[in-house]
This record gives sequence, structure tokens and C-alpha cells, in this order.
Amino acid sequence: MFKTELIGRVATAPVTKTVKVNDVDTKVTNFRVAINSIKRDRPAIFIEVTCWRGLSDLAEKYAKVGRCVYLEGNMTATTNVTPDKVYTNLHLSVANLEFCDGNPDNKKGEEA
Repeated sequence: MFKTELIGRVATAPVTKTVKVNDVDTKVTNFRVAINSIKRDRPAIFIEVTCWRGLSDLAEKYAKVGRCVYLEGNMTATTNVTPDKVYTNLHLSVANLEFCDGNPDNKKGEEA
């Protein structure tokens, strides 16, 4: 496994739900993050983000659209083919979440 580190802005409002994991109710929060390209003439890259358990609580409470976030985790990519285009979707399963723009409660999350 490899670690991916990203800095970007929250692009969509977080959505939190409870799922069963090994017969235990577990919170999970999903949202999208926009990463600007180094080259100004290229569009931003959007990445689907998933936070589990304690990080889910942190994301649900503090990850507001437009906030700057630092994320660490495991990146995966899936490809979808349509008659017109080939789409690649990037997904990050978060292991560490920090807010870069002066979080009001100075919160930082790390999953054990």
C-alpha cells in the first residue's frame, strides 16, 4: 500500500450515513475535494473522499464547502467507459484529515 497526500478545497457538502461493518454500526462521511492544477490552463481535479469513524465526525462537523483541507490516505482509481468518453474516477480513503485555513477549534484528526 502507498500513502497519498493532498491539499485542496472541499467542493461538495459532506454526506454522513451509518453502515454496518462486522455487525457494528459505523459512521462514514463522503465528500469531494477540488485540487488545482499546477498549470493554470488546466481544470481542477475532483477526488471523492471517504472518512470513517472518528474522522467521519470531524469531517461532518468542520468540512464546509470552500475550506482548505490536507488529506492523507490510500488512493484508488476506477475507469468507466461510455460510447463518447472514458472517465477515470479518483477516490481517497482518508487516514488523516487536517484543516489548513484556521479551523475555529484547532481540530486535527488522525485514525489509529
